[in-house]
Amino acid sequence: MHREQTVTKSRIEDARSDLTNRMAALEHRVADAVYSSADSLSSAAAAIGSTVTGAASQVQNAVGATADGVRSALDVREHIRHYPWAGVGAAAVSGFMTGFLPKRSKQVQTFASQGPGIMSELWTVLRQQLVTLGETAITAATEAAKESVKSHVSMVAGANGSHNANGHH
Repeated sequence: MHREQTVTKSRIEDARSDLTNRMAALEHRVADAVYSSADSLSSAAAAIGSTVTGAASQVQNAVGATADGVRSALDVREHIRHYPWAGVGAAAVSGFMTGFLPKRSKQVQTFASQGPGIMSELWTVLRQQLVTLGETAITAATEAAKESVKSHVSMVAGANGSHNANGHH
């Protein structure tokens, strides 16, 4: 029996040793997989971060370009400098419209009888903005017209300065 016990103990030890080796190998595989996954996740996170940063930069550039375009499109003085007669026309139309806006419509009067209301305030703001727009257009058109006259006078004066008193060259 002693021999059977020794053989059994030996088999148990062999099985234990084999199990320990297999567990170590499995542990190494799991650790490698975890490290590989961690590296993949780090790479993916870096790629996502780069993409988000790039997209944010592109959006910021697009917004900046759009804001510049809007600012340029709404620059009344610059438009009137380039197109003074259109500015005069806009000022005239603006003044005409302002003159024909009713002080208060019937609907506004109904609201006004109940106390100060939003419609009354909106009409007041609209009227003020149209007057301001008209004033800006007139001022810019006048300045452009003055510059145009000055440049033409300078050209005429320069042309006349090249003639002698008898009108001959």
